[in-house]
Amino acid sequence: MNQFSLVVVDTTAIQAYIFGSNRLRENVGASHLVHMATRGWLLDEPDSLLPRPHNIRGRQMAPELQIEATALTGLPLAAEVIQVGGGNAVILFRSESDARTFGRRLSTRLLVEAPGLEAVMVVEPFAWSGSLAAAMSRAYQKLAAKKAQREPSLPVLGLGVSARCRSTGLVANFLEREPGAPDGARTLPISAETRAKWDNNAQARSRLRRSLDVLQDLELEIPDQFEHLGRTAGEFSYIAVVHADGNHVGKTARAITERNHSLSGDDNRRYIEELRVFSALVDSAGLAALNETVGAVIRWNLDRENGLPPHAEGGREYISIRPIVFGGDDVTFVCDGRIGLRAAQIYLEAFNRQQIPNAGGENQPAIAAAGVAIVKSGYPFARAYELSEQLCANAKRAVQRKAPALDWHMAQGGLYGSLGEIRAREYDEERNERGEIVSSLLMRPVTVGASTALEWRTWDNFVALQRAFKADWATSKLMNLRECLRQGSSAVQIFTRNYGELPPADLRATQYRKTGWDSGRCVYFDAIEMFEQEVNA
Repeated sequence: MNQFSLVVVDTTAIQAYIFGSNRLRENVGASHLVHMATRGWLLDEPDSLLPRPHNIRGRQMAPELQIEATALTGLPLAAEVIQVGGGNAVILFRSESDARTFGRRLSTRLLVEAPGLEAVMVVEPFAWSGSLAAAMSRAYQKLAAKKAQREPSLPVLGLGVSARCRSTGLVANFLEREPGAPDGARTLPISAETRAKWDNNAQARSRLRRSLDVLQDLELEIPDQFEHLGRTAGEFSYIAVVHADGNHVGKTARAITERNHSLSGDDNRRYIEELRVFSALVDSAGLAALNETVGAVIRWNLDRENGLPPHAEGGREYISIRPIVFGGDDVTFVCDGRIGLRAAQIYLEAFNRQQIPNAGGENQPAIAAAGVAIVKSGYPFARAYELSEQLCANAKRAVQRKAPALDWHMAQGGLYGSLGEIRAREYDEERNERGEIVSSLLMRPVTVGASTALEWRTWDNFVALQRAFKADWATSKLMNLRECLRQGSSAVQIFTRNYGELPPADLRATQYRKTGWDSGRCVYFDAIEMFEQEVNA
């Protein structure tokens, strides 16, 4: 039986590559380049990387073109793309020389068209009479080892006479006006990496329009600057960085591979098809949820009386949201800070309505968690994204990955330390020797949807309390309550004796309406702190 070469390509350090800039245009362009490196170039321009004949037809992996079934084409396929997306690609080559040629072509294209983006590739020999799933496991083990052992890139930072790129700090290769700048605007020193990100912004916008139905025939513009999300002249503006990630998706992908280790020969095709179906379902679930989220924001923008007016500048109006990373279960978008929590909640509920297989192969509702970092528009974007990741991970841990969950943080100033340190310092969060929270001003993280995994700490309770405060409470009274909550239950009891019981929530206990607390958790602080959030949009 023929000896094939299984190739796995993975991009590395993509968080720094995408989120290292404080300019939305560059974040979006960088994300698009990551997409192109492991999916776009393979599907859009396969002949530039793959030997012919291959299985790519019309931007799709043609299921009838199979590398082991030569009779279907009359010629044996030289390459079959097995799986793409999520920052990696898996390809079968008929010969090792073709696999090595692919590696050289991809490396050259990365250096020329995506400078600064790094990738790792491994080649694993594979005989069709053996197990493709077992070969896949070996390839990923080699990939992990190679990524751990590789030396980081150390670019030359220039000489005393060199100009520095304003975004990367690397040697500037070009002097150019920023896209959209008026005639006569000064030129800026930029590196090849920054220029590549600028150059891919338009393609990124086109891909976003193709991916989301709600953007077809949109009368508003897609923003490429953070200020377009909703900045108000003369006021502080906040943006929300939302990172959402599916639960058990990686675990399920590994389970598919492990349970197919016993397959060999023609049965390897079953493994390939299962991988592709799972990947397609995850992609579809993420895009459907994002489509619903963006659609909701567009409706708010178009509701001129009761909604969220779009930012207007230069005769153009912009939607208040911009997806940066999408395609799969890993999604990151930015939006007007006032709608960050509501947008994240819509995404989680929409994702939960989709069906994807679990580790046992049975379809079930898709579950994700999200973290929302709400920061001033000039705040270092890399730090804001890092915080959103920490918040997402914290939400997952809180519910043990069993339910949709949401966590957030609003940064009024700088952020110092880890999420745990921030909450111990700013919200009196205390933990026991097992790391369990025994006291906190916060109800968050909260569950989203019908789950009671965190008992009363739910999105619905958070919204109900905020509505009650907005309907009946003066700002001064609300701020007084906030200070009493910080002082503890004794201070709150004095407050409630003077002003009456606090608004009700869906709790079994009743004393919380007098004390403000239940089992070491403050019931009301989140709703007060996030008073400006448009949770009812």
